[in-house]
Amino acid sequence: MKKRSQMEIMGIAIVVIMLSIIILFVVRWSILKKPADYKKEFAQSEIAANFVSTLRSTTTDCKGMNFDELFQDCFENIESDGKTDCNGDGTGHSCTYAQTELNIILSKTLDSWGYKYQFVVTNNVDDKIKIEKCKDAQGNTIKERKTRTEYFPGGLEAKLAICG
Repeated sequence: MKKRSQMEIMGIAIVVIMLSIIILFVVRWSILKKPADYKKEFAQSEIAANFVSTLRSTTTDCKGMNFDELFQDCFENIESDGKTDCNGDGTGHSCTYAQTELNIILSKTLDSWGYKYQFVVTNNVDDKIKIEKCKDAQGNTIKERKTRTEYFPGGLEAKLAICG
């Protein structure tokens, strides 16, 4: 009878040891599994939202217009580069001026922070203003993006996509 009890206890001990090993492996892989990078995704989404929202009210040197007014002026005359001549010499109409100013602002912010991005202003027919920097080191387009769209009067949309 004693030998039988000892064998049962030994069997239970083996089962407990095997279960402990299995639980150890499950816990190890669940803890060491690379966590999702929610912080990065959230930051990209917020940067895109805040940038486009702030840009709307940013005043430019083009006759004191903000970007909201500048984009509208750019798209008022589809055939040309906008109605307003920002430089006063016929070379800096509102579309060209907006594109130049956006390049400067984006290079001082998103470029210097190391973000890849695409910025487009469109009226759903024509993308008059487009800045594309969503390429990786090999020149391939980065498909993963966090996009923010702001809607302007006159059916205009400004979209900023943070890539990567």
